[in-house]
Parts: sequence; C-alpha cells; structure tokens
Amino acid sequence: MSFLTDLLNRSHPAAFQAKLGDKLQQLITLTGELKTDMSAHGHAFTGGAISRELVTMMHATGASTTGTQLHAVPVDGLVAMFQSANANTADAYFATDGSKVLVDYAGSPSGYIVYYDEDAVADDSRFLINNSIMGEDMFVRTSSGKLLRLAHNAVAITTGVIAYFDDDAVTVTERMLYASPTAATSSVYTDDTNMGLNVVPTGTNAAALTIAADTPASL
Repeated sequence: MSFLTDLLNRSHPAAFQAKLGDKLQQLITLTGELKTDMSAHGHAFTGGAISRELVTMMHATGASTTGTQLHAVPVDGLVAMFQSANANTADAYFATDGSKVLVDYAGSPSGYIVYYDEDAVADDSRFLINNSIMGEDMFVRTSSGKLLRLAHNAVAITTGVIAYFDDDAVTVTERMLYASPTAATSSVYTDDTNMGLNVVPTGTNAAALTIAADTPASL
C-alpha cells in the first residue's frame, strides 16, 4: 500500500475527497517531479520503489578468526548501527555496490549479535537479530540513505550463522564474512522502502485510489 493510499484510508472519506481531491493530484504530480530531481542527484527509482543496493557476504570457513563478530546497537526503537571489535581498533566500513556502511569500533561490542540466513526467501531480510526488547525489525542506514533490514527472529541463533566483519580486507565489498553451511558466497539487498513508506508510482491518478472509512485518531 502506498503512503498516499494509506493517508486516504485513514481520513474521513467524503470530506477528504471533496476538499483535497485536487490537492492530492497536485501532490502526485510533485512526487513525480521529486523523483526526477532526486534521480538527477544519483538517487535512482525503479517501478516507484527506491532502488536497492547489494551487500556481498563472503564465505570463509575461518570467518571467526579472519573477522570479528558483528553486532547491532540500537540507536532508537527503529534504527541501529553496526559495531564490532575491529582488528585495527578503529572505526571502519564495508561497501555495498553503491555506498558505504559504518562499523563502529568497540573493544567489547554491545547490542544484538547479527546473524545471516542465506536461505531466507526475502533477499532483503537475511540479516537477523533477536530483538529481545522490542521484538521488531531494525534498520542500519548506508551512506546513500538506503536501509539494511535486520529482521527480528527469536531463534536467530539457530536460523542463521554469525556474521563477521574483516576490516583488514583490501577489497571493501568483501569485508562481510560468514561460514556458509553450503560453502557459498551469498548476497543481501537493502530494503526497497524508506522505513515502510513507498514512493507513489509515476502516473498514479487520484481517482484510482481507494478510500475507506476510518478516523484521524488512528493516525
């Protein structure tokens, strides 16, 4: 469901359509212009959704000695940052195929251990954490503003294997490691939404949006 559709669904239908129908069409037009402007600045869109970036997960039988265990430290209830006891005792990063991801240095990392499930059907939900406090997914932001989803899984320790970070690796796109059960290099993608808000596809018309009864109090 798009953000605008959700907005309509949560508003008084008759009054909202009568007063804001024209404004909604203008907003949809502005959305298209915004997409064009952002694309000109390097933020590409595909099919109305934010374009995705890829993280390569390198298989290494000795991942636990080559790299250091990756943790996710909550910044708030939704956003987290990666942290690890990096070998060079300094902050470092790994790269996606389009941006960088910070890995904060800590001698004794806190937060949740990050696991990796190469078998996950959803290719943007292969990083796992056991978010024992909130019980919800969290996100790590890349330098381009994309989001890596850390899917909550109460049994992450058995569903996946521990993810490791090798800050010594010369190739920055190959710094993420795991001991693959199938001895295979794998990949995970950034989420295709911005924390759950979708971009309205180009060409969407206000008349095509469904309006359902609800109350503003539920917003």
